[in-house]
Amino acid sequence: MRYTLTIVEQLDRSSRELATDHPISNRLALILVDNATELMLHRQCTDRLELDSMASGLWKAHQSLIGGRSSEDQPEFSEESKRDMLTPRQRSQAKGVFLDGKLKVLEGMGDITSKERRFIAIAHGYRNELYHVGLTRDEIIRAIAAQFFLLSCDLFTRLGNKGFFGPSFTSEDQYTDIAKRYLPMHNGRLLCLDVDKADLAAKLRSTLPAGMPDLAVTLASSATKSIKSVTDAFAFLVRDNPFSFDEDKMLTFAQLQRDLTKALEREDVDGLWIDPNYREGFSRVATELEENWRQRHSSLPHQRWMRRATAIGQERDPLTALDLYQALRNDMSYLEESILSASSELDRWTQQQVDRALGK
Repeated sequence: MRYTLTIVEQLDRSSRELATDHPISNRLALILVDNATELMLHRQCTDRLELDSMASGLWKAHQSLIGGRSSEDQPEFSEESKRDMLTPRQRSQAKGVFLDGKLKVLEGMGDITSKERRFIAIAHGYRNELYHVGLTRDEIIRAIAAQFFLLSCDLFTRLGNKGFFGPSFTSEDQYTDIAKRYLPMHNGRLLCLDVDKADLAAKLRSTLPAGMPDLAVTLASSATKSIKSVTDAFAFLVRDNPFSFDEDKMLTFAQLQRDLTKALEREDVDGLWIDPNYREGFSRVATELEENWRQRHSSLPHQRWMRRATAIGQERDPLTALDLYQALRNDMSYLEESILSASSELDRWTQQQVDRALGK
């Protein structure tokens, strides 16, 4: 029962954080939902491993029974047991610590859909960003957390209890005030036989605040702002760069500078220009890069990006909307990094010139 209590309490707390509607609360809500969901997936993999062990034992027993028999006299191995067996790779992934592997196992076994797998993986990636970095994606986190909450409630109903023994109850289970609001209790004691996960999930869904932002619309707005940020930064580069580069030359320069920065990082070349060793390393890496460098983008595809952003806002399935959004952001990432980095450097250089002119 401790498993169920942990899920219920985390999801209940996440809905209360969403009701606060503060950036920190929204981040906490996503972390809580992700933790609850990851626990469900881990439990499902544990149950799958248990069923696999039983099915494998039955298979070994079956093989010993058919030894020496003709094909007509051989007993059949049940299709249900076959479906419970895992491949060696699935078994390793189910036992592992990586969420992506567990998601692939559960998709392969039909416990979650491909759309659910991708949504969970993307949301989990955002959760990791928030946990380690903090101030990221504030404009979309509340909408993602709310949709993730609903998906988790659905998974809570669908997953679990696949193991041979099912849920367990012990005298050590502690029932907090939150748990007592959800679980069937009488005179301070849990009515074990009356615990219904579908009913618990329905109670949890009812706690989600009204008027939560539409995920597809929120993602489309975020994508549109990001596209505008890139196009504005590129316009600034073309207008104010000290080399009088036109759009084509500026786009080439921004990409080359981005790739050079990455190459220097890979080669661990770092230092100050006054250092001869740094200048030598810089020259070597730059020469090697330019010998084989190929420009990725010959134009800024902002109109195509905008069409994709519009399509995200029109998507009715929120799980698909997040998948489309992440695909767009992935496609934008190279040019976005190139242009915004170059824009930041130009802005810094411009400020230095102003400071010098003012005698600072």
